[in-house]
Amino acid sequence: MTMFLNTKSLLHTLNPRFKVLFFLILLILLFFINTWVGIFICLFFLLILVLISKIPFLLFISRLKIPILMFVFMFIIQLLLMPNISNGYEDLFFAFMRLINLVILVYILLLTTSISTLLLIFENSLKPLQKIGLKTGAWVLVFKMISRFVPSLFIEAHIILKAQASRGLDIKTAPLVKKLSLIGALLLPVFVAAIKRTDEMANSMAVRGFVLNQKRTHFQVVKDELSQNETN
Repeated sequence: MTMFLNTKSLLHTLNPRFKVLFFLILLILLFFINTWVGIFICLFFLLILVLISKIPFLLFISRLKIPILMFVFMFIIQLLLMPNISNGYEDLFFAFMRLINLVILVYILLLTTSISTLLLIFENSLKPLQKIGLKTGAWVLVFKMISRFVPSLFIEAHIILKAQASRGLDIKTAPLVKKLSLIGALLLPVFVAAIKRTDEMANSMAVRGFVLNQKRTHFQVVKDELSQNETN
């Protein structure tokens, strides 16, 4: 379960290394934009990238719903707590628009590039550090475990929500106050499932003789895996 959606567009068929470098440059430029014209030009350019990616616009908006709602909540809280300073509201709204651009940029990358490819690029980008004696295996392992466990936990939570709803404990339709009190009924089984999956993963790695920072091969040659169209 990942955000990757292969629509076989131009963005999907680009070399992943070039794509990641391109998005990193856009990310850096985004933090150097200090004018409203620049922010809206950046937003317009990102919307063009969404059209090029052939991702359904309504689907893309639905993926942005949670982070945008979170930013709106933070924006309202900041408005209520911020003192009356010159240009304070304008600066706050400008920061809000910059965050929106940042989220759209990241989501375009995640929707057009698979997690496995991003992890492979990350792993290869750290190889020069190994030549100076740094052990990067732990860093790569952490990101691989996150990419593996976080989606699994979301699936587990969804299954538990359905099971609880079938027994009359529907958190989604409960009032806000009761919903907060029922969160514990969801967190506990998810926490237990996470511990169980971690133990299973540790046993599986031990059985296969996993050694941290050990040189390993890949099923496919790196340049072939990254240059092929991500149709799998």
